[in-house]
Amino acid sequence: MRPFVYYLVENYIPPAWIQGKRVVDFSAGLADLAPYLASNDPASLTLTVPDEGLPAPADLPNGTAWIDGVLASRLSESLPAESVDLFSARMVFQFPRWEDGGVDVDVMLEQIVTILAPGGRLVITTHAFFPLQQFPSLASERDSDAMLMRLTELAAGAPHDIHEILTTEAQRIAGLTEMVTYLGLPPRLGSDGTTGFGLKIPMLVESFVRSGLILETVEEVEVFTYPLGMWHQFETHGDFVAELGRDVFATKRRHLAEPIDPYKRPSVVRSMLQEVRWRVPIVWVPIVRVVAHKAS
Repeated sequence: MRPFVYYLVENYIPPAWIQGKRVVDFSAGLADLAPYLASNDPASLTLTVPDEGLPAPADLPNGTAWIDGVLASRLSESLPAESVDLFSARMVFQFPRWEDGGVDVDVMLEQIVTILAPGGRLVITTHAFFPLQQFPSLASERDSDAMLMRLTELAAGAPHDIHEILTTEAQRIAGLTEMVTYLGLPPRLGSDGTTGFGLKIPMLVESFVRSGLILETVEEVEVFTYPLGMWHQFETHGDFVAELGRDVFATKRRHLAEPIDPYKRPSVVRSMLQEVRWRVPIVWVPIVRVVAHKAS
């Protein structure tokens, strides 16, 4: 899924932040970030997963530590205090692990601050909050199901159908519904009563400030592009999905790998999205990267 959904790793963590550092990739999933991190000469590289007994991938880079059973609420019990120079939490903060009644952003940051060395850096990415209730055009659950079914059927459909079906907000919400359901994103309540998913960035920034971390950047790095209907084809058309994913990622790299003039960035991202949509129907939401460090 990574080539379909995620951003370029270089835009997430530059090599200079890795070299010679004790690096932890928290909730590392399938360890797809590990080869990039290992290739940039960290002093050490540790990957953690919350699941007890989950074996390390067979192709894990040499010298990489794999620790299972590392929970967000008890992170400091698994890693020594002040032992980490670079802590990565990619697309994790919007997926709270329901441990001991609930883990929120403040609990996670408290645990991370404990294990960060003085001057150590934290890099996270998360979906920005996206409200759903403001779109009355999504008339009923039946309408949503019908549109979702149509979008799924179009997963390998003709390009003109793709552009036709993804034109209204109601259809976009149908696609977001599939994404939220498949990924298991928890619902969030907005301050004005709207329900959505992802994290509200001002509240996230407030949590960082309260934790004592010093903010460096809060920025949108790229959009999260979710391929509609593709999860139905993983088992039956694996080679096709893999090739399509490589093609999508090559499109992203061609548009976004080089530094972009901030004033031109919106048009570049729109061009990238348009090209990807010709290959596969997608929905997209902003990804926000927060970089902070612990005082020396």
